[in-house]
Amino acid sequence: MIIEVMNLPTTIRTSAGEENVPLFKATMLRLATGKAENRLAAVHAIHLMRQATYSRQQRVAREERWHRQLEERELTAAINSDAGRER
Repeated sequence: MIIEVMNLPTTIRTSAGEENVPLFKATMLRLATGKAENRLAAVHAIHLMRQATYSRQQRVAREERWHRQLEERELTAAINSDAGRER
């Protein structure tokens, strides 16, 4: 949910005019340029986004490992089943 919210579009003013960017990018830009109204809240939002991204990466990695293990078990079972039929 944090990632979804931080990816919502928001409008910022740039030297080229108004630009639609993800909320995360706007927060980073405001913090970097000193225009963040609440620096602590901006830093906290960035930290939450970082944690959410890391957690998602870890979950995806676990799921990929689980799927590989499942495929290996199915392959081993199929090989053992075929070997049993040949006897």
